[in-house]
Amino acid sequence: MSDRPFFRLSSGPGLPTEKSNTVLIVPVVSAGNVSQLCADLLIHTLLLRQVGIFDPGYYAPAVGGQDGEHSTRISTPMELFGLPGGDIFVLQQRSPVLKDRKEEFVSKLLQTIDSSGFGSVLYLVGSDQSARTDAQMGSNCYVILAKDTTRDSIISTPLAGLLELPPLGHSLADQLGPETSVIPGTGLARRLLRASGATPSIALIQYVAEGDNIPDAHAMAAAVAETLKIQIQEWTQPPSWKCAMFGMPADQQLFG
Repeated sequence: MSDRPFFRLSSGPGLPTEKSNTVLIVPVVSAGNVSQLCADLLIHTLLLRQVGIFDPGYYAPAVGGQDGEHSTRISTPMELFGLPGGDIFVLQQRSPVLKDRKEEFVSKLLQTIDSSGFGSVLYLVGSDQSARTDAQMGSNCYVILAKDTTRDSIISTPLAGLLELPPLGHSLADQLGPETSVIPGTGLARRLLRASGATPSIALIQYVAEGDNIPDAHAMAAAVAETLKIQIQEWTQPPSWKCAMFGMPADQQLFG
């Protein structure tokens, strides 16, 4: 167990000042990385600033330049973004959690969420579209409540609009083992949703195929914006998407 704090504030905007209306958006590393791409769109479009960083010892090692035209700062495996006095905070996770630290990570993350003043949590999850059942073919997006969250507790938050989407199977409280999971292959989503937590939490699950998931990310971001009643004229894609997603485009002269 690390002696370092799990979460450290930076010199940025700080944590929420009023709990009731603040929303924390948590992208779960999952199919197509669609949730991370969606988080990038939200961070860059809303011009969110770094609030703090998480202990990097829980993740596969990763470090890189911060995604910006003239930024000289570095990016770490998991960071929190927001605005001073804002009511929308976005967590960005760039590296998966190490296998032997998953249980501790989930516990620490939920403790941090409950103690940081967030009014509600929205988990963003991508799921392999080939794993859908016949009953799940009616929509690409579904929602599922966390174990300790009720519909009434979500209705009183800015995430109430998500309840208009179809629910994904039975509640997690009724699922006894991995074999009964209705969200297979979605990383830590099931652990996070089944763990005990005091903050009302709901997951938006979008079925995707591996490949170019930028259109999927735009669709997920649009769903988030509609839920939170954010007016977006045009989404701002990170500069790195121009070349870092699939490499530089091939010279068209190669094809005659």
